[in-house]
This record gives sequence, C-alpha cells and structure tokens, in this order.
Amino acid sequence: MNIKLALILAVCFTSFSTSFMSSSINVAVAAISGDYGIKPDYITYAISAYVISATAFLIPSSALANYIGYHKAFSLGAISTAVCALLVAFAPDFYLFVGLRALQGACNALLFSTGTALISDNIDKEHRGSAIGINVAAVYAGLTFSPVLGGILTDSLGWQSMFFITAALNVISYSIGRKVPYDTPNSSNYPHLKMLFCVSGFICVLIALSQMAQSYLYSVLLLLGVVLLVVYLGMEKKSDNPLINFSMLIKNRILGWALGASFFNYMATFAVALLLSMHLQLVMGYSAMHTGLILLIQPALQCLFSPYAGKLSQTVSSHLIVLAGMSLSTVSMVIFIFLNKEMALSTIILGQSMCGIGFGLFSAPNTTIVMNSVDRSKFALVSALQAVTRNAGMSLCMAMLTFIFAVYIVAAKGSDLYLTELSVSISYSFILSVGLGIAGLICCLLGYKAALAAGDH
Repeated sequence: MNIKLALILAVCFTSFSTSFMSSSINVAVAAISGDYGIKPDYITYAISAYVISATAFLIPSSALANYIGYHKAFSLGAISTAVCALLVAFAPDFYLFVGLRALQGACNALLFSTGTALISDNIDKEHRGSAIGINVAAVYAGLTFSPVLGGILTDSLGWQSMFFITAALNVISYSIGRKVPYDTPNSSNYPHLKMLFCVSGFICVLIALSQMAQSYLYSVLLLLGVVLLVVYLGMEKKSDNPLINFSMLIKNRILGWALGASFFNYMATFAVALLLSMHLQLVMGYSAMHTGLILLIQPALQCLFSPYAGKLSQTVSSHLIVLAGMSLSTVSMVIFIFLNKEMALSTIILGQSMCGIGFGLFSAPNTTIVMNSVDRSKFALVSALQAVTRNAGMSLCMAMLTFIFAVYIVAAKGSDLYLTELSVSISYSFILSVGLGIAGLICCLLGYKAALAAGDH
C-alpha cells in the first residue's frame, strides 16, 4: 500500500471513529438514561466529562508528540482509545460511565494533536488542502452514519455496541498506520511539571464553568484553575524552550483569528445535534432510529462539502470560503430559535441543511489556514491549539447548556411542564448560538484582513 494512502486511511479511521462515537451518543440519550435510571439531560455530564478531559490533555499531548514523534504518539492514541472504548461499554453505573468517558477523552487528545500534524508533515503544501479535506470528510462521514447506525444499534443491540465499533476502528487504524515511517522528534525532553499545571488548570476551569449553576462554591474552583493556568503560562514565558511561543501567537494574526473563528464556530454549533435529538425524541415523540434518520442530513452535507471545500481552497482564498461557511451556520441558528412542537419538519431540515453546508465549507479551509501559517516544528502545537479552541468551544457550549437547563428546567421528568421548560431552554440556547456565530464572523473578517495585509490571501 502507498505510504501516503496508508497515512490518510489511518488518520481517517480515527477521525471517523471519534466523530461516530461523539455523535451517536446523542441518539442514545433515552437508552443510556433509561439503563442508568437518570434524567435525560444528565447525559450532558458525560459529554462534558469527555470534552473537558480531551481539552485539558491537548497541549500535553502535543508536547508528548514533539518528544516521541508524531507517529508514535498517534499510534499510542489509537490503541489507548480502543481500550477505553471497551471499558466504557462495560461501565456498571453512570458515575463510572462518566469517569471512563473522561479517560477516553484524554486518550483521544493524542489523536487530535497528531492526526493533522502527520498529514501536514508528510504531504506537500500544494496538496495539503485536499488531504485535510478528505480527513475532515471522514469526520463528517462519522457524523453522517452515526445517527442512523447509532439508532439501529441502540434499538437492536444496545448502546454498548457503538463503543465496540469504536474500539475496532481504532485497532484497524493502528494496524494500517504501522506502514508509515517514524518521524524525528522535535524535542529531547518532556516538561512534566509545566504539563501538570496545564492539565490541572484546564480541568479546574472547565469543570467550574460547566457546574457554576449548581453552586457558588465552583467559583473557588474557577479561581484555582485560573491561578494554575497563569503559573503554567509564566513557566512557558520564562522557559528557554517554550512549547507555546507567545510572540508567535501575537504576531501571527492569521493564525490567531483562525483559531478564534474555530472557537466561536464550535461553541455556536456543537449542541445542534443534541438539542435536535432531545426535541425530536422527547418533545415530538420520535424513536431513536427515526431521530437518527432525520439527524443524518446535516453531517451528510458536511461530508459532501468538506472535500470540495478543501480542494477549492487551493484555488480560491480559504478565508472567503470560511467566511461563507460561518455565515450559513449562523443563519441556521436563527431558524432554530423558533423550534417548537408546531414547527414543520421541512423547516428543521432546512436549518440542518444550511448548518451542514456551512460547517462543510468552514472546517477544512480553516484547518488549512492554521497549518499553512507555521513551519514543520509547530505542526503538532498548532494542531493541538486548534483542537484546544475547538474543544474549549465545545466545553463552554456544554457549560452553557448545563446552566440553561439548571435554571429553566425544574419540573419532574415526563410531565407536560418538563417538556415546555425543555423547549424554552432549547430556544434560549440557540439565541446564544446566534450571538456566538456573529462573533465567529468577526474573527473570519479580521483574519481575511490580516491575510490581505500579509499578501497571503
């Protein structure tokens, strides 16, 4: 097998499995909550645990990739993720389920920080956009098939079967990836103490933000997290070999605005599938399988448009494509503000279609902008930084949902009042998403302005 083909397949398998698992859990909300005897909206804790952990370990994972090499770090991530998936499937109670999802997130951080770095390190700049587009398409292929496949698996074999598939895909990825030559590490040491402060700070901050609505005591945890991150950043600034070069982030405006656009885009759109799943199943009464079929539309369009957007970015300004994608996604959030029991299914499908096309146009070109803005030695770092902004956006999105649900949902599960409060909460969530989408548009415009000034448009 051609080495470049093996590389792309290996990365695509992990990308597919990760997105499949992240999305398929949305259609299994009712089944998981039923098995563990919890309220459906408690599933947000399991999702938050995964995203928080993945975010907290991204920078340490990029440091590990620099220390042992991109390929070794990627292989380690694939195997450890497979093992975690099997453990999650056999979790005896919801608390352990949440904890193991957090562990799975930590393992996936290795994949997030090395997949795109491997592609960028082995494929020339002229063809990098297409390769990244194919990888992004694999992500969206996972999102495309997960609602239907996840619904079928949940209804017929149980939600645990989804984790078995995830484990198998990661083992396949590891096997194919062994054909790719090992690369030379960029660092001769691993900054253990700095990474300890980094992980601890991120975990404290993100947990505090996700639980702030429950108790004011979480503000103490937030303060502790901020202090730990400040200490970490101070250590980076004084280091002779810093992992994060602050002057690079300040001077490289193209990179900075691209990361900002990624953050706001994911914070605005991450909860769409979960909120629509709750609306369709709990408010409208659809089964998991039928809900999966409806939710298929958005990721299918993302999958179709991502390779096209990646290839188009080689001839048309990536900044303009990203701007168009962000605009469509934001308009779709406006449609979902008015989501209620009387809204026609065709309107929901229209909103999904706009969001899917918008996200498909946004992701690959934005990733190409990020990777092309630095040299090889920074591939793992900027890949991790983009994943940090993405996952931080996801974490804050879930924190936003948790807060809204805690404030507006007080009725008992299953009552008419509960469903009314759930619908109101969903509408408020999309109102905030529109504001976040507008912030993302501003980042896209400023990034394009920086590119024009640099002559790189």
